[in-house]
Amino acid sequence: MGGDTHRPLPVEVVTIKDVARAAGVSTATVSLVLNGRGAIGKATRDRVKRVAAELAYRPSIRAQRLRTGRSGSIAVITTIPDTVVGGSSRLGYLLDIAIAVAGSALKRGYSMVLTPPMADVSELDALDIDGAILLDPVENDPFAARLAGRGVRIVTIGDVEGVQSVGTVDRGVAGADVLIEHLIAQGCIHLLLISSIERTAVATSVRAYAAAREARGDMRLTTLELPLRDAEQEAYRVVSGMLARGTDVDAVYAPIDLFAVGAGRALCEAGRRIPEDVRLVTHYNGLRAQTFEPPITALDLHLDRMAELAVMLLLDSLEGRADRTVLPAPRPDVIVRGSTRTVVG
Repeated sequence: MGGDTHRPLPVEVVTIKDVARAAGVSTATVSLVLNGRGAIGKATRDRVKRVAAELAYRPSIRAQRLRTGRSGSIAVITTIPDTVVGGSSRLGYLLDIAIAVAGSALKRGYSMVLTPPMADVSELDALDIDGAILLDPVENDPFAARLAGRGVRIVTIGDVEGVQSVGTVDRGVAGADVLIEHLIAQGCIHLLLISSIERTAVATSVRAYAAAREARGDMRLTTLELPLRDAEQEAYRVVSGMLARGTDVDAVYAPIDLFAVGAGRALCEAGRRIPEDVRLVTHYNGLRAQTFEPPITALDLHLDRMAELAVMLLLDSLEGRADRTVLPAPRPDVIVRGSTRTVVG
């Protein structure tokens, strides 16, 4: 017996022919019933469904793809440079959204392709996808244009000009309003906004809301627009220079966490205490915000719900909805940490 080998038992695959034979109908009738098409009588339809369930029939995904000409896949694509989403935050913003997208898509029979940040739009041509969710696009985004040129439907998270999409999850001023109101409640009156030259969508909403508060006399606003290349060091350098020249601010709002960390370093080295002298806030509640000292107040952006909305818009469009739809993103909540926590005594 020692020469015997244990081999796995063969798994019997139930085919559409087996269902048709057991139900006493043609394979075409089975296909029509299981795909919800055709004028099939209720008794026949019920019998086919019952037999398919009893036999544990599972349709061939490959056959479905060949019949429809679709890949059954959608992609999550970001145009945010690798210098920003690289490093530890790969385990944060991008992956948080991707996991939520994958789960929502799978429930509706689609798989998800996660792409790394790309510098060359031609790399998109390697993707066999039906649609894409584009995170934080820029105005007249070249990645969106490339996808649209291939007939790939796009939903964006973040609304910008010049992007041809079938739907958008629009953040509006959500985030800007809750964080600025939080800073005002902490007694801040002079806000330094550090935004990106390349990425204007979030910064525009922050600037608009801050300007509205400034017009009411609640606060003053100073803005910086910096490149994303070497973002942390660039924020550190520029803010250090401002402080050396005597610029007086009591709050720094940097939507991009690398800018927040660079500004925080500059403040600390200049002897400005956080939060006693200056409050510091950012958007994404990632490792950079959590591990800075003191930890930086950030937002719960409800990325799982945001991703769910984006998937719904995209798949509804792929499955027949014709109109472009814009849905508001979930309202963020402030996660208060040491960088803004009220100082007692």
